[in-house]
Amino acid sequence: MKVRAIFMIGMVFVVFCGLVQVDAAALDVNVIDFPYTKATIDGDETDVINLSTALVGAAEIPLISFEQTGVPQIQWAHLATQDVPGNCPSNAGWKCDFWGVTTMVNGSLSNVGTDRFGPDTFGLAWAFSDGTYIQGWLMEYFNNMSRNDINWEYLIEESKFGGTMIGAPSIELVGGHFRLAAVFRDNGDIRTYQLVYLHYVGGSNTSCYHVASGYQCDVIEVSVATPLGQPSLAYAGGDTGIAYTKGNAVRYAYPWGSIPGRASNCGPGGDTWRCIDIDAPSVGTIGTKLALAYGSDRTHAALLYNHKPTTKDMIMRATYVGSGGNCGKDGYLGTDPVYRWDCSDLDAFIDNINNTTFALTFDPNNYPVASWNNKFTGDEAQRLYVGYPNARVGAGGGWQKHIVDGNDWSTTGIWNNISINSAGLTFIGYMQPTYRACGDPGCAIDLSDNLRMAAQWFRTYAPIVLR
Repeated sequence: MKVRAIFMIGMVFVVFCGLVQVDAAALDVNVIDFPYTKATIDGDETDVINLSTALVGAAEIPLISFEQTGVPQIQWAHLATQDVPGNCPSNAGWKCDFWGVTTMVNGSLSNVGTDRFGPDTFGLAWAFSDGTYIQGWLMEYFNNMSRNDINWEYLIEESKFGGTMIGAPSIELVGGHFRLAAVFRDNGDIRTYQLVYLHYVGGSNTSCYHVASGYQCDVIEVSVATPLGQPSLAYAGGDTGIAYTKGNAVRYAYPWGSIPGRASNCGPGGDTWRCIDIDAPSVGTIGTKLALAYGSDRTHAALLYNHKPTTKDMIMRATYVGSGGNCGKDGYLGTDPVYRWDCSDLDAFIDNINNTTFALTFDPNNYPVASWNNKFTGDEAQRLYVGYPNARVGAGGGWQKHIVDGNDWSTTGIWNNISINSAGLTFIGYMQPTYRACGDPGCAIDLSDNLRMAAQWFRTYAPIVLR
């Protein structure tokens, strides 16, 4: 039987033209099969990087965050509301906004974090480097998307951990406070790398910054000479996990107290976290791109990463299974190793990993769902895909994939990021560098960079009940 989502009275549904209040008592629909509506938000948004998505506020309004190469601004766009009308250049149904930060280091903007503050307000959060500090910016909004307040603070003094941050931090907003993972290195002849985890504990300490704050910074792993890559942080149900690369291995770290056969081996004191290899192949190379996500807690976890076994790159998926897996050796039962993750390919034929991005989230039923772009075998252009376990639709083992956007004459899906709301509906933000409607030589080619979205929208079936 296919997994179905049950929606309660009073839930607010997002539709393409805005927000509609729906009385959907006992509404039982298969949301996985809902079609995607695709639209351009801005038809000329050049050099976009570090794109991420979120569903914000009580109505879970779609939002896309990004930065542009060489432009020191936090930029975002969200679905317009009655109180905050749209203004995006190519779509009046979306509101485009930005906040200029002249000191922001290019390429250092984190994903957008969000958290509900109460029945009326929520927060949007970002972190980035100014070359000396990691700054945190927190904006409070009302549910109608009108802004209430803006605050910023220094989170980490980079010189405490080597002085140079690798890539961008990965963040979550929890209880109105930042959780953050970042990798730093020094500039010595033999470089030392540190994986650092920031979290709020209250009180006053100076582990992150020379001025006392309620944040604590824990060094999870130190690596001499072997590079650590930009991390991906996951938080859910009180559980925290960090994925990162170390040399030619994909690593996973999580807080842990030692038990026989499964000792703590990293973190503060060297014995408060556990760090393991998910995949350390003897053949081929591991890339630096990865994405970690949790469902309801860390027992529902998945990870995407790229591996090049010979001449062709692959996107790999690792799913937490607890035991009986084929990767992620994590402790022993007696003398037998326990493999707590299952690894397989998501897409075994990546045309050019430099042009491919991928993202990962979970649906409300704890199934992982991935998005990525690729020029598949026989195609002439990049397309946008989603993939998920067959079990999500009651079809047994393995995974399946679907094309969300693209044709054989366009290039689309780059910098994609995926979010799924509490009803199980999917929202993806991405870039489309070129568009051509057909292969006929007479078809015009749009070479402007289009900021795009694809979303499963509900029809306005209020106030009836579908069965």
